[in-house]
Amino acid sequence: SFLMESGLSPPGRKCKCVVHLLRHGETAWNSKKKLQGQTDIPLNENGLTQAQAIARLLVQHSIACKYAAVFSSDLARASNTAKVIVDIANTKHKVQADARLRERAMGSHVEGKTWASLTHEQKHALRTGTPEGGESSQQMLERMVQAVAEIAHKHAAVTDNDDISPPHILVVSHGGAMGTLLEYANMNSSSSSSSSESSSSSSAFRLRPGAAGLFGPDGPLPPPPPPPP
Repeated sequence: SFLMESGLSPPGRKCKCVVHLLRHGETAWNSKKKLQGQTDIPLNENGLTQAQAIARLLVQHSIACKYAAVFSSDLARASNTAKVIVDIANTKHKVQADARLRERAMGSHVEGKTWASLTHEQKHALRTGTPEGGESSQQMLERMVQAVAEIAHKHAAVTDNDDISPPHILVVSHGGAMGTLLEYANMNSSSSSSSSESSSSSSAFRLRPGAAGLFGPDGPLPPPPPPPP
């Protein structure tokens, strides 16, 4: 989870929202180490079990009951993970799908293949630029920042009491998209922390939404760096 504070708060007051980022459960392509990108692959049996397990964990630790809203990527593996959590936790929230929370688009020549099977040119394009028919890491980062900041600001509570718990929002997304967002935040904030685990893992860092996008503890973070030439 991470705390977001809006730069648009009234003078002397804070506008806060806690966002929980969760990766979807496993798919058949995950188990075969295939690059999924935006190909719509559903959860496999193990992925469904993972989603059920994380839902029970959220209930056990009295986290799910705090959710004011639930969002997910519109790809099935993420939206179905979110729906499992909503059903088991009985949060009574409808999952709100947002295409901006999708995984990076890698193009039809890459998606469905393993990293080892890619050509040198394809690997180079993924690392440093834009793969054919896909998008760059920077393009993915920009839409992720926009989506998460917009979601948090919409649901943030204005308060001058630090003892009041801010609204909690669940966002189910993808490993690559979340990893890029976390990497950028960690690069620019010494107070950031994150965990990178298997499917259905969650990560944590601190950022603040506002007109400039991401905010660190000491003010606005610099814009995302351009991709290498």
